[in-house]
Amino acid sequence: MKRFFFLFLLLISISSAAHAVEIKSVTSPGGITAWLIEDHTLPIISMGFSFDGGSKLDPMGKEGAGDFTSALLDEGAGPYNSTEFHDRVKELAASISFGVDNDYFSGSLRTLTQNKDEVFDLTSVALEKPRFDAPSVARIRSQFMAILKQKESDPDTQASELWWKTYFAGHPYGRIYDAKSINEVQKKDLTNYLRQTLNRRTLKIGVAGDITPEELGAALDRMFKFLPDFDPAIKPVPFAAPQSGNIVFKTMDQPQTVAVFGQKGLKRDNPDFYPLYVLNHILGGGSFSSRLTKTVREDKGLAYSVYSSIDTMRDAGIILGGVATKRQDFEQSLQLIRQVWAELPDNLTAEDLETAKKYLIGSFPLRFSSTPQIAGILLALQQDNLGIDFFTKRNDLVEAVTLDDVRRVAKQILSPDYLLFAVIGDYHPGKRE
Repeated sequence: MKRFFFLFLLLISISSAAHAVEIKSVTSPGGITAWLIEDHTLPIISMGFSFDGGSKLDPMGKEGAGDFTSALLDEGAGPYNSTEFHDRVKELAASISFGVDNDYFSGSLRTLTQNKDEVFDLTSVALEKPRFDAPSVARIRSQFMAILKQKESDPDTQASELWWKTYFAGHPYGRIYDAKSINEVQKKDLTNYLRQTLNRRTLKIGVAGDITPEELGAALDRMFKFLPDFDPAIKPVPFAAPQSGNIVFKTMDQPQTVAVFGQKGLKRDNPDFYPLYVLNHILGGGSFSSRLTKTVREDKGLAYSVYSSIDTMRDAGIILGGVATKRQDFEQSLQLIRQVWAELPDNLTAEDLETAKKYLIGSFPLRFSSTPQIAGILLALQQDNLGIDFFTKRNDLVEAVTLDDVRRVAKQILSPDYLLFAVIGDYHPGKRE
C-alpha cells in the first residue's frame, strides 16, 4: 500500500510541470556521475547504465559480436563459473542483465537494499572480468543458432529485418547478424568489443529506489572504478535517407501477409520533434483513434492491427509502421496506407490535435510505474541530452504544439513516394485473387 501511495504521488508530481519530481545529479568521490530519483518506501534499488557504441562496433563479417558479448557477461566472471554466478544472483533475489542496440551497450540491475553491495560487486566483476569459458561460449552460440532458426519462420521478424537491411543499406544500422557472422565471432572478438566499449567518458547511469546520494556515490566508485578514462570518439556515420519508396518482399507460405513500412523521420534533437510526435499519434500511434486504424481496420476491416511509430537514433530518425492482413487483402491495405500518408497533411483538424495532446500528456505518468522503468527513463534522458529539468518542461513542449506546426511538419515529411514496404508472405506484386 505504501508503494502504491508513493507511485501515486510520483505520477501526480510528474504530470505537473510546477511540481516535478526531483532528479538529483550525484557525482562520486572518483568523479563518476549518475542521475537519481530516491524512493525509500520499499527496500528496492534499480539501475540502468550504458556506453556509446552498440552494434556499430561489430567488426565487418562478425555482426552480432556485441550481442554475443552481452549474452556472455553473466555466464561466468571472476571467481564464479556460469552456474555459480546465476545461482548467486538468484540467492540474492536480484537481476542483472546486459544488452546491445544500434547505438549503445547497456546494463541493468535490480536488488534488495540489504543485498546491494554484493549485487553491485557482481555487476562490476561481470564487466571487468568476464571469463568467456569455452563451454559457455559454445552454449550461447548454440542459443543464437536456435533463435536464428526460429526467426526463419517468424514473418514479423523477417519483415523487420528485411526493412532495416534495405532502408539502411551501407550503414551500420542495416547490418544484422546471421548464422555465418555469429560463427565467425571468437573469444578475442568478445574481449576486443569490451575493450573498445567500456570507458568512463561515455558512461551514463540512471538510478531509482532506496538509496541516498551519499550511498550511491560510494557505490558508483565501487562498481566502475576499473573503467579506463578514454574517449572512444565514435563519430556519427553519415546517412542519406532514400528519396523514393519501393516494395521489397520475401515469399513465405502462410495465410497472412505481413509488412513493415517506413520512411525518413527526425532525430531527437530536431526542433520539430514534438510536432512530429503529435503527428505520429494522429497517424498511427493512437491505437483506435489513429487514421491508419480507422481507415484500414474500422472502415474496411482489412487488418486487426496497423500502426506507426517514431524511432530516433544517433545517426537517423525514422517513421516506422506495420500491418498484417489476409494475403488477398494486402494490395488494398497497401494502397490505403499510402492514401492516408498522402491525404493526412491536408486533413488534420483541431479535434485531432487536442485529442492527441490530451492523450500524450495524460498518459505520460504511466511510464513511471516501477523503479526499473524510472531508472531506464533517467538513462534515456541522458542519452538524448534532454537535460535534468526535462520533467518540468516536457508537457509544456507537447502543449505548445499548434495545428499549424503539425500541418507544416506533415507536409514536409510525409510522402507516400518515400514509403519503403518490406513484405513477407504469399505475395506477388500485381496479382489479384
